[in-house]
Amino acid sequence: MKDIEAVIFSEAEIAATLRRMATEITRDYAGKTVVLLGVLKGALFVTADLARALAAVSGNALEVLLDGEDFLMPSLCLFDRRIFETIGYFNPGRYHEDHEFILRASRAYPVVPTGRRLVVYRQSTSGKCRGILRDFERARDEELSVAGDVAPMLTPEQNRRLHQNARRSLYCRFLMYGFNRHAKRMLPEVDVASLPASGKGRLAWLFARSGINVLAPARETLQTGYRLFAQRTWNRVLRQAGLDLLYG
Repeated sequence: MKDIEAVIFSEAEIAATLRRMATEITRDYAGKTVVLLGVLKGALFVTADLARALAAVSGNALEVLLDGEDFLMPSLCLFDRRIFETIGYFNPGRYHEDHEFILRASRAYPVVPTGRRLVVYRQSTSGKCRGILRDFERARDEELSVAGDVAPMLTPEQNRRLHQNARRSLYCRFLMYGFNRHAKRMLPEVDVASLPASGKGRLAWLFARSGINVLAPARETLQTGYRLFAQRTWNRVLRQAGLDLLYG
């Protein structure tokens, strides 16, 4: 270790990136045979790790949900009735009852992507999951309670990853919607070293280092772009399907 001057990417960051790559490959090449070719010599081990990650996440969305930004909303999924009969229904005692349910469902059953964009989802501070961000204590308690609910179903390592991701995700959401003071309060609980593993995380990492929040304006710019440029395209597509798209 004395010969190592600096660690550019930690083991956890590499593992998280490989899991994300495996998920994207599984989605983009669904139903097709995937052949991995690694350029020797340096690619030998990372190719082997990617192959293992592909085997792990093939239909296994739980592994992605444990440490990724991604969240499968039940309103965007089709469920076989037998899933509800087996694992139960939504927990009305939870604020984020949909998140808790999808963690239970993805642990018990595979999730198969369609490979097509069928839904347009708009984020705003008026939504239920964003409105709670105004109250730091409640937002934190509700976020961690979901992780606590599913803890008995997971391994110790999975629990560690889920709790770490819950804190990281809440920190990022505080920043996305301009709650900088809440983000600063959350920061001591966040593994800052794991933030650069994603684009959103890199912007959140900048706030941790400089106190400058560029994540909120980035979200607003992206959403404005969709509203100004993508809405026409989606209106045309949805009109052909007899539907309508409105941004509030």
